[in-house]
Amino acid sequence: MDLRLDNDAFSKASRELTANCEELKTLRTTITASFDQLRKDWDSDAGRQFFKRFEDELIKNLEDHSKVFEYMSANLTTASLKYEEVFRAADAFAGVQL
Repeated sequence: MDLRLDNDAFSKASRELTANCEELKTLRTTITASFDQLRKDWDSDAGRQFFKRFEDELIKNLEDHSKVFEYMSANLTTASLKYEEVFRAADAFAGVQL
């Protein structure tokens, strides 16, 4: 049985995660910018409570998910490189055995 690494699948998944990360960063920036004027106009205790929750929950969650996508993308790239090394070594060993 041949064991093969689909390096294209690793690369594609890594690129998609990076793209998702960028989309979340853009979404966070867009949402934050769209609320800037409301923040200025809504200067009250209720407004401060709302924006504290907005920043602590929504914005923080977007940042956290973006970081997870970054780490996953980096891990896929690292795993792909490590597996590639292992398979090259196995192929070289198999070539010596012939």
